[in-house]
Amino acid sequence: MEKNNEYVYPKIDDYIKDKNVISAYKSFNDSPFVSMNENGKIKCVSLKTFPNILLYGINEDERKEFIKNILFNIMLKSSPIECKFIIVHEYLEYSELKPTPHSLNYSNFRGDSLNSIIAAYKIINERNEMGINNIDSYNEYARKKDKEILPYICLVIDKLDNILLSENREDVDSYIREIARLGRAVGVFIVLSVGTLNNSVISDETISYFSTRVSFKAHSKLESMKLLDHKEAVELNNNEFYINSAFNGFDGLYSLIDIDKEAYNNLINYVSSQPRQEDIKVDIEESESQSSKDSSDEEYDDPLYNEIVEFVVEQGKASASLLQRRFRLGYNRAARVIDLLEERGVIGPAEGNSKPREVLIKKENDTNIDDQELIESNNYQNNDNNIETNNYKSYNGVQKQRNRDSNRALFEMIMGLIMFGIVLYALVIAISH
Repeated sequence: MEKNNEYVYPKIDDYIKDKNVISAYKSFNDSPFVSMNENGKIKCVSLKTFPNILLYGINEDERKEFIKNILFNIMLKSSPIECKFIIVHEYLEYSELKPTPHSLNYSNFRGDSLNSIIAAYKIINERNEMGINNIDSYNEYARKKDKEILPYICLVIDKLDNILLSENREDVDSYIREIARLGRAVGVFIVLSVGTLNNSVISDETISYFSTRVSFKAHSKLESMKLLDHKEAVELNNNEFYINSAFNGFDGLYSLIDIDKEAYNNLINYVSSQPRQEDIKVDIEESESQSSKDSSDEEYDDPLYNEIVEFVVEQGKASASLLQRRFRLGYNRAARVIDLLEERGVIGPAEGNSKPREVLIKKENDTNIDDQELIESNNYQNNDNNIETNNYKSYNGVQKQRNRDSNRALFEMIMGLIMFGIVLYALVIAISH
């Protein structure tokens, strides 16, 4: 058995009994990977080929088995030095993986899902700051120089629709997009599992960031078409799935490889008994000194407060994720500033998890300009450049009335055409007889 810094790799034959699967696994040397059955032939595909996987289907057990396939393969073929995973899930279904050395210690098994996603995002940022633009080239260089290599990170987000019950959708959505956009080059892969493609759960923009789409049986032809550009996913049998990967033109119908539950648990027990390497440290929270300082201040004020106010007024909306991206703030600090803006009447209260806050104040001298632009957009020019808001409202009323008159005229014209068609048809019938 191979050794890697005292880590002893498991023997494939101890956990897989199917000879075809054993042969495929032993001949495949790229991890992390997903394995599948294609008309009786075992196929292994690296996540470098499938960097961002959007996993969809009405049966959550099938999606979970697909995820377990990836996690099983990581533990079987990779040491913790080579690959680690972060699991984001609202329930306890993956808690058995927590003792494994492959599991990063901020994996969320029941708690703050957003911080686990932020951890993956910060790993990407730190690697970008190191100047890494190809994880394989960096690790090859590190081995030559006898330095530590950087592990691949597999971020698994299961049942996104459940996670959004307790997290702000806009925040989660924005981080997922950034991870999908930036992660592959620095060795961070994302597997996102959803039970619906409804826009209240996952936006079309976010779907577009996932180059690899995997669909088990779909709710409808519409959702199948939305994900795969064809309707066949509604006809799938149990454990069958379609893959469509724009990244490499990979497309086809496959089925899951059966992973024995006892073998899966035995593998977890084995790797959990191995030495645990030092985890990747990511500063998710603000520093303790800053946090204690903030909590001790009776009237918290942020040094960027004035700049943030100008920014949100300019944008016309505010959210913690927006401030994080623009000012590179930690989540806690951004959330604190949002609370402060609400307390001081700059923004309104929260209106549901997915909506940004309304900005209640406007920039000086903007009102007349905004009104004039609205009037011009409705083709009601006014020669007086100092027109007041009341005048705009009256113009707006005239516009609505004219729209109603126009709609009525259009309706009458259509009815007239219909009647003309009926008379013409009757005339033709009469002549023919």
